Amino acid sequence: MQSDNSSNTQFESLFKILTIIHAAMAIMIIAFALLLIFLFSENSTFDLSNTNDPLFILVPVAFLGGLLGSTIVYKKQLTNLLTIEKENDKIMAFQSAFIIKLALLEGPILFGLVAFLLMSNTFYLGLSGLMLIYFILQRPIRSKIKMDLGLHN
Repeated sequence: MQSDNSSNTQFESLFKILTIIHAAMAIMIIAFALLLIFLFSENSTFDLSNTNDPLFILVPVAFLGGLLGSTIVYKKQLTNLLTIEKENDKIMAFQSAFIIKLALLEGPILFGLVAFLLMSNTFYLGLSGLMLIYFILQRPIRSKIKMDLGLHN
């Protein structure tokens, strides 16, 4: 009975940590985006015709890479969790996997925001906004974490 209580305490601690990390990353991205919008929105335009701009290809490719990379790496690390016996080690490995997943999503968002800063093209801002919505939807959910960890209670 005590191990169930300890296990539940570890899980709740993990959930709180992941929630705080996710919220902090999302707030930082939103704050940076709002700062850029506030400072640079007057001179910005939505331009899809400038195909000579290398960022026009690099930013969407980075976004696809972030989406695919975060999914593939996360699933690979989840399969590695199956071989871990100790619950504490499993929780720590899951925490690492989740943080890596968020980082692989955050990088392309920031790249898109910097592209907006450099080129004043709101196309990059829009792509970053779409990716930010996906990032926010990846927030930690108790039932999903339990399912990913293989916990049944």
